[in-house]
Amino acid sequence: MTILGIKYPGHDAAAALVVDGEIAYASAQGRFDRIKHSKQFPSDAIAWCLSEASLGPDRVDAVAVQYDFWSAYRRSLIDLPKQFGLRAFWASAQNVGDDVRKHIRTFAGVRRSLGVRARVFLLDHHDCHAASAFFASPFDTAAVMTVDGRGERDTARLYSASADGLRQLASIRFPHSLGLMYSKVTSYLGFRSDCDEGTVMALAAYGDNRFDERFRRLITFDEGFRFRLALDRFAYHLNMRCDVANSFIGDFGARRQPDEEINSNHSAIAYALQRTTEAALQHLGRAAYDTVRSPNLCFAGGVALNAVANGHITNALPFKSIFVQPAAGDDGSAVGAALLLHHLLSGTRAKARHWWTPYLGYESTQAEIEAALDAASCAYVRVTDPCETAARLLAEGHVIGWYQGRAEFGPRALGNRSILAPACALQFKERVNRIKRRAQFRPFAPAVLEEEMPRLFEFWMPSPYMTFAYRLRSSAASLVPAVVHRDGTSRVQTVSSKTNPRLYAVLRHYRAQTGLGVLLNTSLNGPNDPIANNAGDAVRLFVETEMDALVIGNFVTTKASAALVNRV
Repeated sequence: MTILGIKYPGHDAAAALVVDGEIAYASAQGRFDRIKHSKQFPSDAIAWCLSEASLGPDRVDAVAVQYDFWSAYRRSLIDLPKQFGLRAFWASAQNVGDDVRKHIRTFAGVRRSLGVRARVFLLDHHDCHAASAFFASPFDTAAVMTVDGRGERDTARLYSASADGLRQLASIRFPHSLGLMYSKVTSYLGFRSDCDEGTVMALAAYGDNRFDERFRRLITFDEGFRFRLALDRFAYHLNMRCDVANSFIGDFGARRQPDEEINSNHSAIAYALQRTTEAALQHLGRAAYDTVRSPNLCFAGGVALNAVANGHITNALPFKSIFVQPAAGDDGSAVGAALLLHHLLSGTRAKARHWWTPYLGYESTQAEIEAALDAASCAYVRVTDPCETAARLLAEGHVIGWYQGRAEFGPRALGNRSILAPACALQFKERVNRIKRRAQFRPFAPAVLEEEMPRLFEFWMPSPYMTFAYRLRSSAASLVPAVVHRDGTSRVQTVSSKTNPRLYAVLRHYRAQTGLGVLLNTSLNGPNDPIANNAGDAVRLFVETEMDALVIGNFVTTKASAALVNRV
């Protein structure tokens, strides 16, 4: 059975293809149209999935869309007026109008991509998040927690999961939302909602607790899997284009403008927001454990991308294993939709894996790579061992682009579309920040040989998807200052021969030359651009920035003299 999963409408549009229960291909639309967090119907991603699988549109058995418009209409026409009366009129009219337009565009897009015979199933958004986590996890049973901004009606859910599927146990109804609290305060702080939440997470490490008590009053933790926000401090539930209420501004001060310098109050508000989010996730996670009593937790939804909070709940909760898949945000719900529909139609779970590979995206051929290098007039050489060559360049103190194999699915660069640099000195953080042209307070993540983790970190679990931040041992922080954040943590990618053999080989070669199996690893993209998808994207970025070299497939090009090119 071949099922196409679609993430549309909204940000991070994506497509995924599941064939006989196997995740075969997946990509965000933004990788093709080069719009970060693209909201366009994922026609390019769909076309690529079908082309890679050598399938015509008529070979797709069913289409799974991760949004049930009929349930969303119920929220707008019944839930909001019931809760807020006439005050909700504008929000209700706005939501219905938006959803009707998106409903029409969804079916029109499917018809354009697949023809009139496609069987389309509208699935619940949170069910798809839950399916993306559990059906791709290594667990036979688990508690499953989904937390995001908003699905059709809910903002968080708890499930128990087994071979029989997902059983919903609890939910939190819009407008009480951790994800919207975080995104609307992100907007208040002068950053872009649904885009810059990671920047606010980074800024939090520079804050203090001056606003903690005041911020904690914005949320009430009820017994079980429940919380309530102080809705009089927010405005989004009455108009989704708004963020916080005037009363919030009265409590915390004037909103920051995007070009305004960041001051200590801004970082303190970010700190309070982050700590409140961590406390809320610990509350929900504890309720999940007490309710399901499984040693395993699967976590998905946009809030599951908060690696700092994930690190805290790993320490604070009694679960033995926690699985956060690499595309935990909305793009991953395309995979979840396809896996869930496979389960519903076949009665079987997707084929078990020991781990879910995130390398599901586009791969350039060697001919495409050579053509891109030639088009940019780059001098290059072919090498027999790109991993050894990359390690040697890194050991010499160079910053390199690293483009290998299939692109990662999800927002993190996990060693196939990366900028790599030594982690042993702060100068490398400064250099990469110039390449990325981003705020100096934002940290970079380390790629770490899994066997190096015990000597570097106080507490850790395998983190192959860079979804957990862990605290370094005091003796280790000075060894890798380029990847240690202000609070002493790092958002780690653990690397083994199983999870990414090429990156593992680079790290092994690098350790043989330097004594340390750690590298700075960040995404191969510029500011406001999606991660490089094809060879042309990677070569353009190399030419336009201060990277010293690009190792792309079996080819190497450098900014230095032709003699250096020939030497590699």
